[in-house]
Amino acid sequence: MPRHIPTTRVMGENQSQVPMEIVKTRRTLTSGTHSNTPNARYSRVGPKIPREICSHIIDYIDDKRTVLSMLVTFKAAHSQAERKLYHNIKLTSPTAHKLFLDSILDPKRPYLAPYVRRYSLANAPVIDHGFNTQLTSALGVFVNLKYLSFWGLPGYPSTRVLPTEIPCPFQLHTFHWGLGTHDYLLEPFLKIQKSLEVLWLLTRRDPPTIPSSSLRNLRSLGLTTKMITNVVPGHDKITCLQWEPDSHQLSIDATLISPFSHIRILSFGILRERPSLWSIVFLLEHLEVLELGGFQAGESIDLYKLTYLQTLVIGCHAEHGLKRRVEINIQEAFDQMACLERIDLEQTSSQAPSITYERWVRAVGTPTEVNVLEVIWWRELFGSDLRAIC
Repeated sequence: MPRHIPTTRVMGENQSQVPMEIVKTRRTLTSGTHSNTPNARYSRVGPKIPREICSHIIDYIDDKRTVLSMLVTFKAAHSQAERKLYHNIKLTSPTAHKLFLDSILDPKRPYLAPYVRRYSLANAPVIDHGFNTQLTSALGVFVNLKYLSFWGLPGYPSTRVLPTEIPCPFQLHTFHWGLGTHDYLLEPFLKIQKSLEVLWLLTRRDPPTIPSSSLRNLRSLGLTTKMITNVVPGHDKITCLQWEPDSHQLSIDATLISPFSHIRILSFGILRERPSLWSIVFLLEHLEVLELGGFQAGESIDLYKLTYLQTLVIGCHAEHGLKRRVEINIQEAFDQMACLERIDLEQTSSQAPSITYERWVRAVGTPTEVNVLEVIWWRELFGSDLRAIC
């Protein structure tokens, strides 16, 4: 039987606040009657586990509580566990986040910052100026950062926290900016990013001009119509697009026809009201996955023109703050679209703790209920945090 790895609750904090737990755990481990003896922090451990085995075990553990437990239990696992805990930082609590930044900026632990490769801050309460200053300093030492996501914050951090000097401390693969404050100031930062593959900027005001040097490797985009017309032409590598229209009117430029023919996954009008599908269907002949915000009367005719479509996802209409269920002829859709395998319809129950979908599968007479993460798996391709957006 494999040895049981302890997963006990630590310090009473929730999983998203692991960096706070690390700080508290360090304080606890350096106090007490045995703190002056070698290996005192691991004094309760029985047989030793070789470092190589610990590393392999930790590589296959996704639960942060379990990794944290190994960090405080096994000496051989300490370094690898610490590396794993700092690899992906996603926090909502400013208190936990401040403790995390304190540990990153601690001059006695300069080795921690290079561990951070994915960094997300979402839906936090108002953050003070001191935090903004700390965050600016931390971004200057995240030399291995590849994924950066800020979403749903009330004004902070502003774009001024982002580095703009050459050389930049990091080169991102994914940049997700969902704040909408001083977005024009993003231009100096984007200018020094040469490796972007995923870019998510859904802002209506002060949209930045994206330098062509930042666009050559892009494969996934989340943009408004205005930015799409400025960014997409001439870039045929883009296969995934989240398109949030600026208005009900669309004027499609001929320069979009070629790059749109390469798009395989499209999310259209999920966060805002959208124009009719007929206005863009002629661009989407090779589309395989389509997510629509609502389904309007008369759109079936245009939908059936998407002959290669395999997956259709339809969100509810939002009217006056209330969601209204979408009506679509399921069997007719399967009959008219030979490649279509699955239809997911968002549910409207106010009793549900999270967003759920009714899933219809070809040749199966009754639907099943699935959660949002099973339905819109491709959002990761947009660099989006599913839980923050949905």
